[in-house]
Amino acid sequence: GRLVFSRVGVYPGSLGNYSGVQRNVPVITIELPNARAMPSDAEVHRIWQDMLTWIRRNVPQQTEAHGATLQRTAERSGPMLLR
Repeated sequence: GRLVFSRVGVYPGSLGNYSGVQRNVPVITIELPNARAMPSDAEVHRIWQDMLTWIRRNVPQQTEAHGATLQRTAERSGPMLLR
């Protein structure tokens, strides 16, 4: 198909703003104190578990199958960080 270019602006949080505001798709980002030093594997695991706990407590359960599929996928796949 044809590619469509849509200028959304460039500023901190562009992905979250575009997906959340323009497409109504929530995005959760984890802000690290330093881009030069990645957390240890144990810290990454704790961050992932804390994030999933927060989501379970604060995000209403979806009755749609799509939402359940996304949650199961996130829990099964674990943290995805580029190293």
